[in-house]
Amino acid sequence: MFPESVAKEVITVPYNDIESYKEALEYWGDDIACVLVEPIVGNFGMVEPKPGFLEQVNELTHNNGSLVIYDEVITAFRFHYGGAQDLYKVYPDLTAFGKIIGGGLPIGGYGGKQDIMEQVAPFRPCLSSWYNGR
Repeated sequence: MFPESVAKEVITVPYNDIESYKEALEYWGDDIACVLVEPIVGNFGMVEPKPGFLEQVNELTHNNGSLVIYDEVITAFRFHYGGAQDLYKVYPDLTAFGKIIGGGLPIGGYGGKQDIMEQVAPFRPCLSSWYNGR
């Protein structure tokens, strides 16, 4: 679990319900920094997006001035070589990966569009770990 102070800052919208998403953007628009989406939802039965859902999420989110992040911890390289985003040809600003990138070893990573990644490590690649120096 994460702290209640964090939970209060998270807005949850039903998956594949673009009308609910539009309502959330209308209500909280200026307060939304990013939207985290599983392109194929794994925690309730591998639910695929309805046609046009991911495209609309990307368009509406960008029109709001917010970033789109895909959680591809489950879907990356399992559904398609380029992940679910390449399968559907809808690309986020950032992507989160899990142990699939380490051949099953406990590792995580993220990647994204160049202009955003340059803000993270503007001069060189960054490698960080909980275990560095321990």
